[in-house]
Amino acid sequence: MHTLLLNADFSPHDVIPSVDALWKYAFAEKARHVADYADRVIRSYHATFACPAVVALLEQAPAPHRRERLKCTRWAVIARDRATCQYCGTPGAPRSLTQDHVVPWSRRDGRNQVVLPWSGKRVHVEAWENKLCACERCNNIKDNRTPDEAGMPMLSTPRRPRGADALRILLRADRIPPEWNDYLLV
Repeated sequence: MHTLLLNADFSPHDVIPSVDALWKYAFAEKARHVADYADRVIRSYHATFACPAVVALLEQAPAPHRRERLKCTRWAVIARDRATCQYCGTPGAPRSLTQDHVVPWSRRDGRNQVVLPWSGKRVHVEAWENKLCACERCNNIKDNRTPDEAGMPMLSTPRRPRGADALRILLRADRIPPEWNDYLLV
C-alpha cells in the first residue's frame, strides 16, 4: 500500500510506501497524519496502527529528484487533457481520441524540431508542448495545418504536466485511492 506525501503547503510531493510514511515521517515527527485508509492497518510485533493514506510534511521540502521522466505517449496526452478534444471541447472515450501535433510533423526541421507559434520556442516535434488531445473529426479537419491556418483555436495551450497533474498521469486515474482525491484535485 502507498501513501500520498504532501508538502507543508499541502501540494502533492511524492508517493511513498505506507510503512515509510508511518515510521520515517510520522513517528520521526517530520510529518502529520492527514487521512487514513478506513479498511487497512499496519501491524508490528507489539501494536497495530491505522494505515496512513495521506501525510503532510511539517516543513516545506524541494521537489524530489526523479530519474524517470513522464513519457509523452498518446495515453498520457489524453490523460493530461482529461479525455477532452482541445479544439471542440467534446469529451470522449480514450480509445476514440487521438493525439494531434499542433505544429504538423511535416513542418519539422532537420533536427526534428518545430517552432511553436504562440511562444516562438523551438521544441522537438514529439514534445508535450506540441501535442493535444483531439477527436478524430477535429484531427481530420485540421489535417496538415496549424490551428491558425485551419481556423480552429485551441481550448488550452499544451504544456508538460507538473505536480499533481504529472502524479495523476503516472498513477492512472483509475488507480488513485479515493482518500487522495481532495489533495490531487482529480
